[in-house]
Amino acid sequence: MRIGLFLGSFNPPHIGHVNIVREVLNSKLVDTVWVIPAYQNPNKNVNTSDNFSHRYNMCKLMFEELPHTYVNLVESVIKPKYTYDLLTQLKKEYPEADFTWIITDETLIEIIYGQWYNSDELLEENKFIVIEGTGKYNEEYPDEYYEIVKSDGNKCIYLQNPINMSSTQIRKMIEDDIIPVPFVNKETYKHCKTLYK
Repeated sequence: MRIGLFLGSFNPPHIGHVNIVREVLNSKLVDTVWVIPAYQNPNKNVNTSDNFSHRYNMCKLMFEELPHTYVNLVESVIKPKYTYDLLTQLKKEYPEADFTWIITDETLIEIIYGQWYNSDELLEENKFIVIEGTGKYNEEYPDEYYEIVKSDGNKCIYLQNPINMSSTQIRKMIEDDIIPVPFVNKETYKHCKTLYK
């Protein structure tokens, strides 16, 4: 089975994340998508493990209407320190699965420039679906970007109508007492008010 892995802090998940998964499913490049909230993001200064159960539940609420999409608890079980560790473990546990890592153009550039643990190994050992149109990085670094995107096994999806929203913006809305619906659904908003108010 072809499984797309969509990893992130999802603190909180929002309509931009849902739109990415929708585009990937519609591309027919994968059969299903596993949404995997990070137990503890090594690139974030806040302790995301404290609110993992909330983020997991918010992901379930945000992605529940998308077919062939499953929110996976794996990070809370194996508690990997880095993404490289998680991907290595998944390949060991599911040797028959054909995994493809779903990332944004911004994340790809971070990996190319060595800002992730084991960046070279991440690039060499994994297949990617790269979502274009989420940032300016593909314009600033076209040579490096397209060299990776066009390499064997990698695909590129250009978001025709990207939803420019971030989790940081959602948290700021909550702090400022601004209703973030429809960027998050009503049930997710209830969790957000508990976490970020």
